Amino acid sequence: MTTANEKLQSRLIKHQAELEWLANHTSDRVVELLRKTEPLIIERIAAFIRRNRNPKQYEWKRLEALRAVIRTIRKEGWAAVGKELNELAMQLAIEEAKHWPTELREIMPTQIDVTAPTAATMREIVKSKPIHGRVMAEWVSKMFEDDMVRISTKVQAGMLAGETLDNMMRTLFGSERLEYRDGATTLTQSQLKTVVRTMIHHVASDARAEFVKANAAELGGKERFVATLDSRTTPLCGSLDGKLFPIGEGPQPPLHYNCRSARVFFIDAESQLNRPFKSVVEKDLVEEYAKQNNLGSLSKRNALPYGHKTKFDKFAMKRKRELIGTIPGDTKFTDWFANQSESFQVKALGETRAKLYQLGGLKLDKFQDISGRKLTLAELYAQNKSAFTKAGVKP
Repeated sequence: MTTANEKLQSRLIKHQAELEWLANHTSDRVVELLRKTEPLIIERIAAFIRRNRNPKQYEWKRLEALRAVIRTIRKEGWAAVGKELNELAMQLAIEEAKHWPTELREIMPTQIDVTAPTAATMREIVKSKPIHGRVMAEWVSKMFEDDMVRISTKVQAGMLAGETLDNMMRTLFGSERLEYRDGATTLTQSQLKTVVRTMIHHVASDARAEFVKANAAELGGKERFVATLDSRTTPLCGSLDGKLFPIGEGPQPPLHYNCRSARVFFIDAESQLNRPFKSVVEKDLVEEYAKQNNLGSLSKRNALPYGHKTKFDKFAMKRKRELIGTIPGDTKFTDWFANQSESFQVKALGETRAKLYQLGGLKLDKFQDISGRKLTLAELYAQNKSAFTKAGVKP
């Protein structure tokens, strides 16, 4: 029998995986918003080179004017990124706040009484609560300025060195051969993806914490820190893994960039003893009790014979504790993932990577580097050729 607390833990792990899909999808989308500015930047640099053919004649003011043009173009891209992330954060916070009451009402055998934090509360948290020292708007501003320093430095150096336009563009934005991961803006994209992933987990964690705090009396008094939701665990999170903390106290993930640890809340069965069963659960329990006591086919408590209602209530109270359960044992993400359906694994990893996992024996921690960046298929092949051969996958 799977208890309500075991179901809750499993669903939270699955939800963390879904948040990771959202992070990857969002990262790709906002990086594309920046990449859309690149053709116009290239056009402006090309025009500057045509007008100023002799690098020795470049003047500081001319270079400054070019940088100003590039800044204006790039700023539009970053404004689009900021708008996208702000809207996502607001929507995610509100949806996350509503998610857990819905989940609990579905998995609990009792008519649990929990409420979602208000949309206004969640919006205020998103606007005002820092993510590793900065609110989202400040992160976007900082990343924009860092990005402009990288671009400006490379443009000025390329101009003064007399580089061709093609060479300068490769230096700035990377080469097609290396999937544009070898240019100055590669670090910008990496930083942006890290911030997006951290932001999404931060918002989800804050929403869950707000929900737990608002319903502490109904849920019970403890949460467990679970670091093993991630296939790679940092020493910091590893030292906290499995520890219990009172609700609202102790470290709240994410504790570092790319952190995917979580605080898992559980239902204290004692807090639910006076709560009535859901009608469908009570029906099942009456049928179970009647069968055990040879009372025939009964499905309603009121239909029980004289003297059996009190006995049934004691039986139901015992079953209530069993159905809710205690805090389940530790579950590692790798073990949990291995027990999921093939379709879920394909959705999580993609078709080719799922084959490498299912047929090639490639473990989950091999699909990303130590920073959490997803490795390309070419990188995976260079490091794990035998897995490709076993899975019958071409690089």
